[in-house]
Amino acid sequence: MSYCFLVCLQRNISELGHRVDLASPQHVRLRRKLGNSDKESRRLWFRDLLKQLDVTDPEALATQLALPVDGSIAQDLVRDDPAMARAAKAAAKVLLENAGVKVSDAADARAPKKHRS
Repeated sequence: MSYCFLVCLQRNISELGHRVDLASPQHVRLRRKLGNSDKESRRLWFRDLLKQLDVTDPEALATQLALPVDGSIAQDLVRDDPAMARAAKAAAKVLLENAGVKVSDAADARAPKKHRS
């Protein structure tokens, strides 16, 4: 579940003639809990993968990798610009290389290109 889900839920309930206040303390706590859970699970996923790569400090690097990912998601919501994901990928590549992880550009060739209409 995510904040986007809550916004869609609010719209659907509003269409039925009911009002949902996402700024209420109860909804703010719920949004924060859902957002934190999603972000933390992503950070832990990074950490577990980094442990498999025998990175010196997987906890710290997982946190560092989560920042550009979360930032690119936030920026994409604001700007709707796929360049945000590319910038996050470039930042992650630098972080991984600085940690001694060999990063291949082979994934770039396989990744489908998103065409904007």
